[in-house]
Amino acid sequence: MNIKIKRESRINIIQNLLRKRISWCGVLDEVEFLERIWNLEEKDSNDHRFDNIKGEIVQHRQSNSDWTDYWIFDDDRFDLKGCDDELFLKFLCETIHDTVRRSSMERKNLLELYNQEIRPAGFEIVESKDKFGNIECQARNILHSAADPLKNAQDYDYLAEENIYRKILLIQEKLDSDTALAIGTSKELVETICKTILKKLDPKVKPETKFHNLVRQTLKILDMESIDLSDNNLNTAMKGITTSLTSLAQGIAESRNKVGTGHGQDNEFIPIDPKYARLVVYSAGVLVIFLLDMFKEHPEYE
Repeated sequence: MNIKIKRESRINIIQNLLRKRISWCGVLDEVEFLERIWNLEEKDSNDHRFDNIKGEIVQHRQSNSDWTDYWIFDDDRFDLKGCDDELFLKFLCETIHDTVRRSSMERKNLLELYNQEIRPAGFEIVESKDKFGNIECQARNILHSAADPLKNAQDYDYLAEENIYRKILLIQEKLDSDTALAIGTSKELVETICKTILKKLDPKVKPETKFHNLVRQTLKILDMESIDLSDNNLNTAMKGITTSLTSLAQGIAESRNKVGTGHGQDNEFIPIDPKYARLVVYSAGVLVIFLLDMFKEHPEYE
């Protein structure tokens, strides 16, 4: 991977940690922390007495303490000043996981420091919660998220709910690295929003099982046919677009079936190019936001 985060930015982060005497491993010992990211037993030792770097760390940091507190940043076996972006961002995210750093103020300050340095390269670290309720951080590419219809998802009541927002973070995180999962989760998100709207507006209604019919059913209960923008030509145009949303849903469903998760793929499966994945994922996002915008205008909205 080509390095996009400048070496200068990495050094600025490291120097801030040194100057403020912030422990990069937090409340964990260094071996515990590093094993969250690397398999230490696979990294060679520079000391003939040890089979791998893990024994070295124990010797020089726990037994003798003759390495500096910030030795990690000068060790070529980790290469934090020159490794690829994904690994460097993973390291930063782990330093502010609440298992590692208990102080919310420290996490906040580090998050601000990191984002100030990595945003020019098109990255941002955001907080989320893992399945155990612990605060963790994930890096995302903000060059892509600038066009993402769901980038302000937390502004919508239903999208801000934890189980739904977690899906959105997963989509954003995996859009480049796991296109199948991003596409599959996007379809699930549309299904969740459709079923939520149907349940809120008519608890007795039975949601359609076919995806495009579910979207059509949701558009119907939102009474899209009654749209009146006080201009016949504009009304016709908007109704044409809303009618085409069912076709859009069909395309999302077929994409998920072919190149998304949900159906087991054979061993020759080849993931779709990320630029086409973004087309599917952002189309699903536009559909979700439109449905929620119309839902908010409904008299029964709560």
